[in-house]
Amino acid sequence: MDKPWVPIEPLTEKEKGVNVSEFDSLSQAWEDARSALEEDNSVALARFQERLRRSWSVETGILENLYMIDRGATQTMIDKGFHAELVSRTSSDTSPSHLVDILKDHLEASDMLQAMARDGDRLTANAILQLHALITRHQDTVEAEDSLGNKVRTEVVKGDWKKLPNFRQLDDGTKIPYCPPEQVEGEIANLLEYLELQEGEDGVSPAIIAAWLHHRFTLMHPFQDGNGRVARALVNFLFVGQGLFPVVIDRDEKSQYIDALQNADKGDIEPLVQMLAGRQVEAIKQALSIAQGEDVQRSTQVKDLAAGIVERVNRRRQREQEEFRAVDGVLEKLSEYADSLLQSQVGEFKQSLIAGGIDVASHIDSGGTHDDRGHYYRWQIVESAQQAGQWANLEESSRWVRALIEDSKTRLRILLSFHHIGRQLSGVAEVTAIADLESTDQHQSDDEAERSSSIHCMLKPFSITWRNDPAHERERFELWLEECLLIALREWADAR
Repeated sequence: MDKPWVPIEPLTEKEKGVNVSEFDSLSQAWEDARSALEEDNSVALARFQERLRRSWSVETGILENLYMIDRGATQTMIDKGFHAELVSRTSSDTSPSHLVDILKDHLEASDMLQAMARDGDRLTANAILQLHALITRHQDTVEAEDSLGNKVRTEVVKGDWKKLPNFRQLDDGTKIPYCPPEQVEGEIANLLEYLELQEGEDGVSPAIIAAWLHHRFTLMHPFQDGNGRVARALVNFLFVGQGLFPVVIDRDEKSQYIDALQNADKGDIEPLVQMLAGRQVEAIKQALSIAQGEDVQRSTQVKDLAAGIVERVNRRRQREQEEFRAVDGVLEKLSEYADSLLQSQVGEFKQSLIAGGIDVASHIDSGGTHDDRGHYYRWQIVESAQQAGQWANLEESSRWVRALIEDSKTRLRILLSFHHIGRQLSGVAEVTAIADLESTDQHQSDDEAERSSSIHCMLKPFSITWRNDPAHERERFELWLEECLLIALREWADAR
């Protein structure tokens, strides 16, 4: 081996300091809103959670190249369940019956951990062994190397620690050993001890602990095969124990996921933390966007039901007035920051072009429900939210800030929308960025905001809650906005 084995370590002070303020705020907002959604719409919430579980069960094996399923068959099974008749032989590289057996194993393993998390059980070595046995129950072989370095298929050892050493190989050929077989039980004991200490430490976000657990477990690689699937299941054990959702890492995110793990190997765990936190943030916002009353069975006791609803809504409205709508003040401050930043950045951009002999004009404007212009750009904002599986609640207070940049040929419109998220008032809001290009001889009026082709000039929305202090979020918001502005300006430059 080119490098020696190194035992795992607990979280470092640097790792504990990774900024996950967005995740922490949204998870607290979900805790505030969850009871109301469970009471009003338990069936739809349960269906959403079931779809997440099925999605995780499919994608976790695809990440390991255990099988491949096309998007159509994947979506059908997420919607309807794991049934062999839903999978054609052309939609997967594995026989439908064997594929469904593996997917059900993944689902059962996930259910086992989620039941433990909901019951408040501690994670143990025996539970990890049982988890591995379930995940690999219908996996008979795994690719390995013989003593001559040849690729061979060997029988999978299920529900037991590895018996032979293993290693990972870097792109440059360097081999780094995983935990030696004789050290595995001791390292697992250390892992569980560190985990318990870190969960009991104030101020350490669950997203950071989840990333630490995932990374340190994969550094050990205690099993012959299935280590990645077990690690991702353990991440979900932590999140579900916090009342949150399973994290699904999609096949399209595989490259980003591998890069994050490799960065963690080099001492930088932040990309992995942000990836897990980001997927959790999106799940929370999608849960808040579930339609009120969806799938709720009709009751014959109409009058009693109506009276109960009125009483419940009145109680909730009182709390919302006091707490959740405080997010309006956060949105107002952020929109002021945005207006100021766009004035500065767009102004500098324009002056640089004019100095270089390119004649351009620019204009910054803002509006919202406070000045009766809240209906502007409604279609673009709603469409953008729908594409992310979320509900932009424009019935509540909302704001927008718009920048126009144009020359003799092309006009760029950059639109920032500041709006609530969720069909019910939740205290969660976000800022989205949309840009569109048009020829200057096809100008559409700003108040009509007709349906033009939009450019999504952001990597993700900027999320905040009623608990956030806008002054504390300003630096993070400015970085987000500058990134969005740069993407939009590049689109405008390419179109000239």
